[in-house]
Amino acid sequence: MKHLLYILNHHPPLKNITFGVLAGISRITGVPAQIIRRAQKVNKEKEAEYSLGLLAWFIAFRLRLTIPDYNIYHLIGPEDQIKLVSGLLKPRVSDYRIAKQYYLLHGSTTDDEEFKSFIKRLIEDKLTGIGQPVSQKPGSLDTDAAFKCLCETLGNLAKHDIQAFLVSGTLLGFIREDHLLKHDNDLDIGVFAEDATINEIIHFLQASNNYTSVYDLGHMIQATHNNGTIIDIFLHYQEGDQLWHGTDIHRWFNSPFKLTTRDFRGNTFLIPDNPERYLDENYGDWHRPALFWDYSFDTPNQIFSDTRKAVFFLVERILKEFDKPILGRYQIETAMTALSDQFGININEETDEYHLSDKQPRDNITVITFGTFDLFHIGHLNILKRAATYGDKLIVGVSSDKMNFSKKNAYPVYNQDDRMNIVNAFGYVDEVFLEESLELKHQYIETFNADVLIMGDDWEGEFDDMSDICEVIYLPRTEDISTTKTKDSIKIS
Repeated sequence: MKHLLYILNHHPPLKNITFGVLAGISRITGVPAQIIRRAQKVNKEKEAEYSLGLLAWFIAFRLRLTIPDYNIYHLIGPEDQIKLVSGLLKPRVSDYRIAKQYYLLHGSTTDDEEFKSFIKRLIEDKLTGIGQPVSQKPGSLDTDAAFKCLCETLGNLAKHDIQAFLVSGTLLGFIREDHLLKHDNDLDIGVFAEDATINEIIHFLQASNNYTSVYDLGHMIQATHNNGTIIDIFLHYQEGDQLWHGTDIHRWFNSPFKLTTRDFRGNTFLIPDNPERYLDENYGDWHRPALFWDYSFDTPNQIFSDTRKAVFFLVERILKEFDKPILGRYQIETAMTALSDQFGININEETDEYHLSDKQPRDNITVITFGTFDLFHIGHLNILKRAATYGDKLIVGVSSDKMNFSKKNAYPVYNQDDRMNIVNAFGYVDEVFLEESLELKHQYIETFNADVLIMGDDWEGEFDDMSDICEVIYLPRTEDISTTKTKDSIKIS
């Protein structure tokens, strides 16, 4: 899809032909003429996905298909006869995705009582059970591709006299670890608002042809580089005695700063002149790597913008948990607290009522993991420590000597009893047992009544079939560490 959009965005005739086809389907399906005219205007002003997405949304609406998860509210202004749109959407506000667009089209403030009542009913109807926390899976950044993207983007902006600087997770990686964070999801760049506008930056990026897409997300730009790297460019605004950057959902506040230069990997980058203070304000204790991080609630300098979009962000944080076998108490409770404290939307406070449900609450989460754990090294230690954070009890299956021989035609260096004793010596391991067959994992999980299965990401997808009895999580392996490499190193020496 990204490649198709890239082609459409860089070949206007093809873009217009595709739009014409979708506009024709829109007329056949009864999409109002005002909407089609608005989409034509959007097609001239913005990239293809905006106009095509707008028409696709209304086509699905008219055909009573599943509504695409696509925002139309920012494409339709008051000049497009909101009353007409209101008449279309109002009868079907029971459908969440339609209701969301309806309320975003008909106001931005959060003090309307009808809007608050809708949010309360929506969550209270869903809130039938609360389980134990489910931590978010870390991102995985191709650091080499990301570094190339970073240098190209900063260089492109510099050509147009825009001083772009490193912020947030990108700055954290360079200051703390002298490289990009592999577990990050994207790159973070800052620009002072007085130096350039959103539209100017978008124009410069699009003209470079280095990006498959470039989006205006309100106070920030999100671009996807041709190599797949996502980059967020935040405008920094002066407000009183502070600077803030963010979106129409979040705002992060910092003490004012000037820029200085710092060299990384043979390149010179601009960064805040007091990077340690900046990171203190953004992360608190940033010197110690955090296994789990939630940018919405774990940043000391963050508040939610007073917009309906921010409210829907919190609502969807709650609703997504109901698609999981174990509900995330942290995700639900932090979102409910923010709805109450910042927007005055108080969901039923007697949350104990929600414990009586088809999904029985689990006071003690049991985590299970498996491994050979031969020539015990830092990689083994890391995965056991991380696995222990996913629950209250950690069970470890240690592969038997016989099982290892059947897989590799060789026995481990240490026998199974020694390996079990080594693993059992760590305080965060509660119980160790002998794993005698790969085919018995399902049985082991049921025997120990495990709620979560943890495996290294080199097994990604291999145990998804276990998700019918427990949650399956794949954790990143420690880079450049393995028993095989250790053995090879010993042979060479």
